[in-house]
Amino acid sequence: SAQRSTGQKLGDALIDLGFITEKQMLEFLSQQLGLPLIDLGRAPVDADAVQILPEVHARRLRAMVVARNGDTLRVAMSDPADLFTQESLMNLLGEYNLEFIIASERQLISSFDRYYRRTKEIASFAEQLQAEHQDVQSFDYGIDEADSEEVTVVKLVNS
Repeated sequence: SAQRSTGQKLGDALIDLGFITEKQMLEFLSQQLGLPLIDLGRAPVDADAVQILPEVHARRLRAMVVARNGDTLRVAMSDPADLFTQESLMNLLGEYNLEFIIASERQLISSFDRYYRRTKEIASFAEQLQAEHQDVQSFDYGIDEADSEEVTVVKLVNS
């Protein structure tokens, strides 16, 4: 009845009512669907692989690429039974084979903040370095082209 009144999924309603924990629900899903379960707080995540799926899509679909092996991507999802999300991911990542795994929604959201923010910070730092490099290249050392030619002539005469 609580599920019907709130429109929640059964698992979420059971968690909210305190009948099961999120971990128990994820373990049950893992067994029922035959998909591995990943603890994003402990398992290694390939930061380069994460970037294959743009952040806007990762957040919208509650899914994140966590590893790449050749043309196969391991994609962590909070609801791997959601066929719409799977189809959307297949359309977005069509050049790859997808291997779905289960992760908690809470850990996915935390991972989005961690991995996508770090990439933005690195990109910002790279832009800053590029701007500083251009400033150094355009710095006027006080020698114009005419002075440069005079120095060359003086060196030629002195030799």
